[in-house]
Amino acid sequence: MRLLKLNTMLLALIFSLLIEGIGTGVYCWLASSFSPDTFADTLCDVYLVLHMPALKLMQMFYPASQWPGVGAHILFYIFALCECWILTFAVIWILRHFYRRSDDNKSRAA
Repeated sequence: MRLLKLNTMLLALIFSLLIEGIGTGVYCWLASSFSPDTFADTLCDVYLVLHMPALKLMQMFYPASQWPGVGAHILFYIFALCECWILTFAVIWILRHFYRRSDDNKSRAA
């Protein structure tokens, strides 16, 4: 798998684009059938809670009167992508760090 041999930053960007794209698609699909006390409502709430830092950053740049605007949505998704990239980068770095450590220990023992 050559994809997993990419630089950690680039691999995190690819995975975060996939995660955000799928998450946004699922959110928009579930939001079309939005009704209280359903599983779709719970998933949409979880999506919004996970993206609360991006929402708060977007609110710093756009006042409440301009939130339904296109610029506010674009800025929100940029901040959400950055948030997801940081988390994905941390997870990939931690996994690679401990995986390499365990490989080094196995080769030393042999």
